[in-house]
Amino acid sequence: MVSNDLRFKTVPYAHQLAAFERHKDDVYSALFLEQRLGKAKLALDIAAHKYRNGQIDTLAIIAPNGVHRQWAIDAIPEHLPDDTNWRVEMWQTSRSKQVAVRAKLKELLAYDRGLRVISANVDALLSQDFLTFLRTFFRGHRRMTIIDEASDVGNIKALRSKKAAEIGAGSHYRMILDGTPAAAGPLGLFGQCLFLSPAALG
Repeated sequence: MVSNDLRFKTVPYAHQLAAFERHKDDVYSALFLEQRLGKAKLALDIAAHKYRNGQIDTLAIIAPNGVHRQWAIDAIPEHLPDDTNWRVEMWQTSRSKQVAVRAKLKELLAYDRGLRVISANVDALLSQDFLTFLRTFFRGHRRMTIIDEASDVGNIKALRSKKAAEIGAGSHYRMILDGTPAAAGPLGLFGQCLFLSPAALG
């Protein structure tokens, strides 16, 4: 359903609107909502708000395998407001060296008419090619990173979590999303919060 509120493309539910108002201007935030409560829509509404206010022009979305495709193919076209010009590409580690894929990524790097978005599988954090691309993608831009199902980077001893923390340190704005943030116990929050900020847990 299309929203009459020009801040949104689709009508937010009451809990989404309340969370939007609470977190829209945060430097970092965590949305711990159960499945099907619209975390992706809410995160994109917040990203669009930051883009509209000149706070970001570049967005990286890290999500589980397959879910990163849903962000690029479904969530972004459905929920980014009409006044937010955007271009999105998916990072595919297995195909990152193919000529056609590299051409699309090069076009994304050069895109300057709106919000630039890269959507990647969380396992791309273990790919040096992706990390090198991301550094180039971020350089000189106002950047935000969203990690969906952030419990995947909860174990601070894991290389994937350490790389996520490095990406967080290089992002002006950071957000994590999860329905079961402490599924592996309280220590499973540590890596997620370190991505947000070394001060997130006090």
